[in-house]
Amino acid sequence: MKAPLYIREVTETERSALESGLRSADGFKVRRSQIILASARQEKASKIAAMVGCTAQTVRNVI
Repeated sequence: MKAPLYIREVTETERSALESGLRSADGFKVRRSQIILASARQEKASKIAAMVGCTAQTVRNVI
């Protein structure tokens, strides 16, 4: 089992930009924002993958 991988703490400016990304018409930007925000909440890669419908490795690649 791989060690948990999380992003660093996000600033308020970064969080605001990520939350804007959730409303984007670009699916890539939406999914990336979902992954990064979930990681900021200390969610594990496998749980994030299940939430957004991708593999845990894809989540790790984004993080």
